[in-house]
Amino acid sequence: MALFLKYFSGLQGNSCNRVSYPTRTMCVLQGTSVNISCTYSHPPHATLTYKYWFKWRANQEPRDLQHVSEYEGRAEYPVEETGRSTLRITDLRVTDSAEYRFTFKTSQHEWKSILHGTTLTVTGLRVEVTPVATVTEGQRVTLTCITSCPLADKPSYIWYQNNGPVTGSENPENQLVLDPVGPQHAGSYSCSVRNYPHLRSPEETLTVQCTMSILHHTSSALPDPVYDNVLPLTNRLAPAAQREPIEEQDDLHYAAIDVSRSENQEVPRRSAGFPVQSRQTEEVLYSLAKFIRPNAPPSLHVCCDHAFHQLNLCVLFILNEMCLFFTALQGNDDWTVTCTSSNVCSVRGSTVDISCTFKYPEKQHDLSTTVLETLWFTKEDRNQKPVDLLSDADYTGRVESSCGEISCIGSSCNRKCTLSITDLRQSDSAVYNFRFKTNQPGGEHTANPGVALTVTGTL
Repeated sequence: MALFLKYFSGLQGNSCNRVSYPTRTMCVLQGTSVNISCTYSHPPHATLTYKYWFKWRANQEPRDLQHVSEYEGRAEYPVEETGRSTLRITDLRVTDSAEYRFTFKTSQHEWKSILHGTTLTVTGLRVEVTPVATVTEGQRVTLTCITSCPLADKPSYIWYQNNGPVTGSENPENQLVLDPVGPQHAGSYSCSVRNYPHLRSPEETLTVQCTMSILHHTSSALPDPVYDNVLPLTNRLAPAAQREPIEEQDDLHYAAIDVSRSENQEVPRRSAGFPVQSRQTEEVLYSLAKFIRPNAPPSLHVCCDHAFHQLNLCVLFILNEMCLFFTALQGNDDWTVTCTSSNVCSVRGSTVDISCTFKYPEKQHDLSTTVLETLWFTKEDRNQKPVDLLSDADYTGRVESSCGEISCIGSSCNRKCTLSITDLRQSDSAVYNFRFKTNQPGGEHTANPGVALTVTGTL
């Protein structure tokens, strides 16, 4: 019995060999560092011959972590005080998840405790979208920053949309709630922990769709719009004989909507990616109108313009409860942007040139047209403003933009601009858009469609 106690407890008179771990479990973020500590003791007259930390594996001999290749340059024992030891592991990997134990040997005893050490779990971050990653605007969407274990100290989380931080998103909760979700929320989301913004989760894409809503009630008249410069919309329902019973209708159709303006009145116009034309008709008759999206904000806005990118659509919110869209019937093509090719394929590491030519009237409304800005972009910020490639960190030192001389023939002018990208990467694969801005009202126009660049490893 005396020998048994001596082997497992290291009893030596009034003193004994002992190892104690103050923390039994730890959850740490991948890519960061961790300190695992313990205290130990041995009889004062015994001489300490060695000590080290090891990753415990059943039925395997312990190995000093400083001599294990997978921990080379990452495991160290900082300066220690007597009776206390610390293992520091840097650049943590998920494969570092394990139980770590401390052992030592004296001139009289070798510590071979069967007691558990400290169990370390290394976790990454991932984004989970609830209910699903493709939703309809108006729904409630919750994004959760998931870890495989609860991180210590309850850190604050930071959210990013399309690589930019979401304003006001930093908080101790690991969720970002979008309620109601709208077109402006569509994009790629990732998350990070405060003080480690460089250790972000992989991106998760949220797609927001705009769908048709069915109106279950009809009215002989709609309330007038309440916007400046917009005259009342008049409507008349199709004759009763031509209408299906309400309970069987899929949509609410109006026989006609007449939009007119006074002689000197400008009617605001919006389009999904198409330039506003220079002429307006005195009166336009639209043969069909449908109402979509409940709870629309009372403003002139393009509804889900990304979903209708290839369609020539005008959108007008006329009520808080619905919005109206119809194909645009507008004047001439004084304003255009034409690119040399809509699809380009290039090899990684090479250089590519993308060119677009834009056209605009030399003078409009007795105002000579001046080009104020030209820019290339692949993405927009959270305010839906294009991010100039020349200031995009992903393209630093690799892009140049140049424009040729302005050529005017008759009343129209045109100019060619070229974007050059060097040292192409596969991450450069994207749709490149060109936009120019003038001093004319509404004189800001974007190529539609843009140029789709595909970067491949080989020809």
